Amino acid sequence: MNARFLFLILILFNFYSILTEAQSFIHNYKTRKGFLFYQNSNSIENISAKIQHVKNFNNYSLKIYKGGFDYNKIDSILYYDMFSSTPNKLKFNYSDEKVSEILWFNQNELFMKIRYSYKNTLPEKITYEGINNDSVWLDSEINYLYNDEGLLKEELIKTDEGDKELTPWIKTTYYYSSNQKLQYYVNEDWVDGNWLLADKAFLEYSEDGNLISILFYNFLENNWQESSLSLYNYDEKYLKEILFSDYDGGKWKTTGKSYFSYQDFHDYKSKLINAELYENNQIIYKLRLDYHYDKSDYFLSCKVERQYYGIWISTNYPVSIYNPDGFEFHIFASDVKAYYNDNPTDVFDKNEISDNYLLSQNYPNPFNPATSIKYTLPEEQFVSVKIFNILGREVATLVSENKPAGNYEVNFDARNLSSGVYFYQLRAGNFLSTKKMILMK
Repeated sequence: MNARFLFLILILFNFYSILTEAQSFIHNYKTRKGFLFYQNSNSIENISAKIQHVKNFNNYSLKIYKGGFDYNKIDSILYYDMFSSTPNKLKFNYSDEKVSEILWFNQNELFMKIRYSYKNTLPEKITYEGINNDSVWLDSEINYLYNDEGLLKEELIKTDEGDKELTPWIKTTYYYSSNQKLQYYVNEDWVDGNWLLADKAFLEYSEDGNLISILFYNFLENNWQESSLSLYNYDEKYLKEILFSDYDGGKWKTTGKSYFSYQDFHDYKSKLINAELYENNQIIYKLRLDYHYDKSDYFLSCKVERQYYGIWISTNYPVSIYNPDGFEFHIFASDVKAYYNDNPTDVFDKNEISDNYLLSQNYPNPFNPATSIKYTLPEEQFVSVKIFNILGREVATLVSENKPAGNYEVNFDARNLSSGVYFYQLRAGNFLSTKKMILMK
């Protein structure tokens, strides 16, 4: 078992869908009691999520210690996952310039409240409260402890085991060097009333302070055993590449790579992450995340796609939001957009026209024999919506005409087609988006 990276998120679709998608990720993930873990240290995400989480968390804490700061507060986050045809929403409420509550809407219904509490201005506890009793999500909480310098020392996760009181589940302890850099951390599991060692990771930095390697260990048979290694390469300014290896059979084996490219446009910045997983020296999985930021490095949006039989299609994956003010959030989705307090949005206004092109997941999916496809145009364009089979052959054209800006819906009747995987593709000007759907007769 490889080192785990905790995301402080709850995934917003049914448990079966999570497990199905996880299997396609070569078991990179593991769902336990509603939390999502990076189960493989060879994570495709940018910079190890656990390490970036601690770095960002401590940055936030130290800024508060220095007397607070001004920041552009996120009003709401709108996101799609590959299993929904309508957007989901997170609404952020604030108290004393800090996040106090997040209202989580799934398919237009409030299904969870996430509450934050603070001690001496530092985050002390996050609680997760399910609103719908039929939900698979269990009530949970995360508790934080700090050292004398205000750095995160311990995270303790408690969850509902069916009792009235929350019980311990996972504990992470962080250790720092004399210059306040994270040196290593240790994970422990609560088993039968005792804390048992699970895994740990050691970090190494360059002379200029960049993270250059993380070595992971698992605690097996009463011994610490090397499990995986991540190596970080930089150019003069940015992280350019992460190489992943697993320790297998007494030797290190390369299992993946993430490489990064950056562009600076007139009114925004972009960071494109391409990733590959290997097996027997063959690429078995490709994924890309396209992050957009404003000129001050505040998150704007992210789209996630994976390659399927040579076609890039939307897929769910953990999207990490790290803002310069210390704000951090992680969400499992295929398309994410943030709205700030100077530009709030009512995402349930069905007449609202987005300022971006958008192709939604078809509904229902799987379907038999008909399904509906929704898309949005921010401006007038010649539009085509086409259907392809798994071999990439066109089997139907649903739209092929000039259309003004607006929200559209088109129906697809597949009664003359056989069961299987199909792709639908929206092309409008320079915009191109492809998604997968399943016909099940």
